[in-house]
Amino acid sequence: MATRFYFDASAPAEVSPTYSASWTYTTEAGRYRLNRAKENTALTNGAIIGPWAIDTSGGFSPKNALDRQYVSPQLAAGNVFTSGAGTVSMQLMAREVATNDNVNKAMLRVSVVSSDGATVRATILTLGNYFANAEFSTSMRNVTFANGDTLTGSYTTVDGDRLVIEVGYATTDTNFFLTPEAQARWGDPTATSDLPVDETQTTDGVAWIEFSNTLTFYVPPSGGGTRPNALMLMGVG
Repeated sequence: MATRFYFDASAPAEVSPTYSASWTYTTEAGRYRLNRAKENTALTNGAIIGPWAIDTSGGFSPKNALDRQYVSPQLAAGNVFTSGAGTVSMQLMAREVATNDNVNKAMLRVSVVSSDGATVRATILTLGNYFANAEFSTSMRNVTFANGDTLTGSYTTVDGDRLVIEVGYATTDTNFFLTPEAQARWGDPTATSDLPVDETQTTDGVAWIEFSNTLTFYVPPSGGGTRPNALMLMGVG
């Protein structure tokens, strides 16, 4: 059974992992809590990300821009992520700010960190564009960030590890003068349906990310330690 997570609109992450160095622009980025079930946070437009510049040092290759980093509750030991076998899917409402921004790459990265966020255990999905996106609309539209894409790294968790989801944007346009901007819509109201798997819906829906395996979560020993998000969940989605 797959495990689905939701993106809290405003609650900060419990820990603060360093942003991946794979991102070339992080000025407006923020860290937030990845929810195991809908927490009824209202759908809210996030910060406008950018403008970011085009990188001329590598033959006019476009830079990528990080929007948000989401950190999961603590995982139990024994969750297995397998390169080339486990999969991930994700939908999110997003837009470019102006028609000449030419934003057309939904960027996603997934890693596993230690309980305190200080140690990167593994990168299980390298930063990349995992779906051939149409150019973003200037109004909010459903965007596919991953569609059953296979993981690129393997790892088996120890007690307390956390998933880190990093979400952002890029463009294939190499115009030196281009200064693209983008924005997404976050939140998980319980009365609103999850977004479908398409790039056409323009009405509100709840964004989500889903892993193909059933994930289990850390429960501290009785009578000791803190219990952040400690109840067991055997998959949502």
